[in-house]
Amino acid sequence: MDYTYRSYDALLGHIRACGRTICAFRDIGNAESFVVLRHDVDYSVVKAREMAERECHLGVRSTYFLLLTSPYYNLLAADNLRAARDIIGMGHEIGLHYDTDFFSAMDHDAQCRRVVDLARFLAESLGTEVTSIAQHNPSETAVRLCVPEYVDAYGDRFFREIAYVSDSRRLFGTLDLYGFFRTHARSQLLIHPLWWHDSEQSRWQSFTAIRDGIVQDVESRLTRMNASMEADELKLRR
Repeated sequence: MDYTYRSYDALLGHIRACGRTICAFRDIGNAESFVVLRHDVDYSVVKAREMAERECHLGVRSTYFLLLTSPYYNLLAADNLRAARDIIGMGHEIGLHYDTDFFSAMDHDAQCRRVVDLARFLAESLGTEVTSIAQHNPSETAVRLCVPEYVDAYGDRFFREIAYVSDSRRLFGTLDLYGFFRTHARSQLLIHPLWWHDSEQSRWQSFTAIRDGIVQDVESRLTRMNASMEADELKLRR
């Protein structure tokens, strides 16, 4: 299976053909057979919106976990706020993606309080309810937080009591992805928008697309700032 949008659309169609309800964390309810669909937005909210649009067109709703501490995007920048609100407007759920590296010096209880603070800030910033959380890169740290106020994507209910599969590192943990969904009546599917494109792209090509987008955005901002400064300079010389 490749990482094209055509293949992604086909995968969602297969999951439905297996009789599984595809849903966001907030929408599971009492479903007996489901795939809770989740996206960790590590690199680009605008790229995530692209995937959200495809899902909306297919009648699929999922959960998009956004970082407030990403080194690659500022969620509070106008373009990213617009993209996040567009995702909400399509009917998708927004959750908090949190990175414990940013508050590793705190004790466990203080870290849990920080997660609550971040989730509330995210909700206020986007004007939406935030009820779900997901830790960033849990395999790279021994820190595990228990924040009972929120649905946790890595809690036992969604990580140990049901099946789980992810495209982390652009590598699914099974050679037969279609068979996985035929076999498991209840599962969580984690998809990173970063990897998926109209045509097949390598891992490095996906990364360079993010890099180029960041560079273009910075250059555009600096160009506008420089033009403004030059205009002020001309006024002083007159």
